[in-house]
Amino acid sequence: YGLLEPVEEVNTSSLEFDPGDNIYSIVFLDGDHTEGTVGKELELFDNHIAVGGIICGHDYQNFAGVTAAVDKFFEIKDLYYCNERYELMSTGSKNMWAFKKIK
Repeated sequence: YGLLEPVEEVNTSSLEFDPGDNIYSIVFLDGDHTEGTVGKELELFDNHIAVGGIICGHDYQNFAGVTAAVDKFFEIKDLYYCNERYELMSTGSKNMWAFKKIK
C-alpha cells in the first residue's frame, strides 16, 4: 500500500508524549477512557494530524467518558454531522470511532 512513514507506538500515557513538530497520517487513541483524558488527548493530537489523516480509537459505546469526549470534541450532532474540520467516518461500529481531517 505504499507505507512510507515509520510507525511510532507510544506505550506510555499519551499525555506524557511530546509530538514535537511531527504530523501523523493516523493516530489511534486507547487511553484511560475518562472524558477528561480523552478530551486532552484529542486536543494534544489535533494539530498533529495531517489533512487527509485519521484520528481514531475504540470503546466508543463501552465507556461513557470516551463517548462524551469524542462527541464534544467533534461536535457530533447526529449520525452524519460533525465539525467543519473533520469528516465523520465511524462511531459505534464495533465500538470504533474514526474521523478524517479535511481542514
